[in-house]
Amino acid sequence: MPISKCSGVKLSAAEKRATALELRKSGLTLQQIADNLNCSKGYAHKLVMDSLHELITQSETLAEELRELENMRLDALWEASYEKAKAGDLSAINTCIRISERRAKLFGLDGTQKVEHSGGVAISLQLADCSKKEDECNITPVTRSSLKHLPGPNE
Repeated sequence: MPISKCSGVKLSAAEKRATALELRKSGLTLQQIADNLNCSKGYAHKLVMDSLHELITQSETLAEELRELENMRLDALWEASYEKAKAGDLSAINTCIRISERRAKLFGLDGTQKVEHSGGVAISLQLADCSKKEDECNITPVTRSSLKHLPGPNE
């Protein structure tokens, strides 16, 4: 016989998942969560992961609902502009094109976009001389002038 959504078992499990996630968010380890909930470390992990999966599912559902709402709004705007666009109204044509572009972006119809970066990029490197003991490594910042002294891959 299936368990009712409001049964004590389901409510208790939901409460444990919520508590486990809150404890994890506050920085407790899985062992500390297990100790707090009087359960095994493995079960504490399951509670946290189940909570995270539930949140992901809720977020995906909400995002899909929002996409559908936006699509309905775009449909209404399209209908208001399309007849004028067919009659040659340049402003309405431009509006229809922008609506189509927005819909394509909303549903990922354009595929991947190549994005180029035109600004400068700063890279900061540090080299560690670990020929000594691990706790005695000498870390030095790399400058542009020291790069020409670095050994190449074949050296």
